[in-house]
Amino acid sequence: MKILFVGTSITKAVHDAKLGWKRNCGLAASREDKDFVHLTMDGVHEFFPESIFEILDASEYEKNLGNFDITEYENERDFEADIIVVQMMDKTVCGTVTSQNFTRHYERLVNYLNRRGAMVFCMGSFWENEQGEEIVRYACARNGYTYVKINDLYLPENRAGDKFTDEYVSDHPSDAGMKAIAERVVESIRNRCL
Repeated sequence: MKILFVGTSITKAVHDAKLGWKRNCGLAASREDKDFVHLTMDGVHEFFPESIFEILDASEYEKNLGNFDITEYENERDFEADIIVVQMMDKTVCGTVTSQNFTRHYERLVNYLNRRGAMVFCMGSFWENEQGEEIVRYACARNGYTYVKINDLYLPENRAGDKFTDEYVSDHPSDAGMKAIAERVVESIRNRCL
């Protein structure tokens, strides 16, 4: 089983000294093996032990909707995933997206990467963003993707809080939040695949 994780800061954030971020994994996780991608794979390995995965940081795509050369993701497309897990609607775009524009480009990205009819699991926003939730749910209904709700996990105990001085980073999922997100994704995959 090949799994492609497509996302923004919760999926993977590269080292950024301006933010006080020193890792290359899901933003605010204490270690790589504590971010939602790696915890999801731990869960998936329980029922698909030979599974492999790749991560696509789609933050530049999300920031430049309509002005991004999607063929830059050709390698990830050629991975020919059996499962695609999408985490978009980053904190920086919450409340600023237009439904029509984001929906069109969201579907364009997923359809481009979905080379061989993969099962697609789309996470809503971690942050409260009803418009973003509607976009993701609409895309799921239109295309047969599976929607994974996570905005109810936006609780103080699931956020990094005072572990980071930068407000943007501290509002991201803590290890507990990453674990809770991963559990939702694993449950969705298990329910659809088994």
